[in-house]
Amino acid sequence: MSNPEPVIYQLKVALQGISPMIWRRLLVCDDSTIADLHYIIQIAMGWSDDHLHQFRIHGKRYGIYRIGGISFSDDPNTVRLKDLGLRIKVQVVIESNGGHTKAVENITCLERGTLHPAQLGLTLDETRDLLESMQHTVVEQQVAEYLEQQAHCPGCGKKRRRKGHHNPIVYRTLFGKLRLPSERFFHCGCQPYTTRTFSPLAQLLTERTAPELIRKTSG
Repeated sequence: MSNPEPVIYQLKVALQGISPMIWRRLLVCDDSTIADLHYIIQIAMGWSDDHLHQFRIHGKRYGIYRIGGISFSDDPNTVRLKDLGLRIKVQVVIESNGGHTKAVENITCLERGTLHPAQLGLTLDETRDLLESMQHTVVEQQVAEYLEQQAHCPGCGKKRRRKGHHNPIVYRTLFGKLRLPSERFFHCGCQPYTTRTFSPLAQLLTERTAPELIRKTSG
């Protein structure tokens, strides 16, 4: 009987706090050990095994012992990646135009053990939850950025006074309804206005339905 084909894991190794980001994408066999992974990363990153470090997997520490460093309860030469199961963490990383990380939002964390048909890829519920969480995170960041841009008068540049929040704006999308904060600002006195306050988001979203949803329902 022939041996089954090994499963290949695709890993992304990235250095945090550095711009532009330095990263590598690795293809690693599931029968690779913790020690194998250690040396693969050293080679891929061009390192010389000079710095002490550890892997933290499912809350447990793994690594290669060095004199004066951390000791580990498991032999890194016998613990294989396939024995650990998978925890897939999905995050949205918000970066500035200069590539600096502004925020990291955790979207979901998926647990996978030994491969079998029911756990191959994403389930329908997982896909729905993932897209809904990403939608809320992206929208939240977009709204916050837009309101920050509207905080100064375009005429004189003076900072506008904030009045507070009005009733939330309900915005319909393909992923369901979003309740958006309707923050209000006082108009600047450098120009005449018919009202004392306004909601930038309400002025922007005159249609309370996403164009994509309108096209889908009208088609």
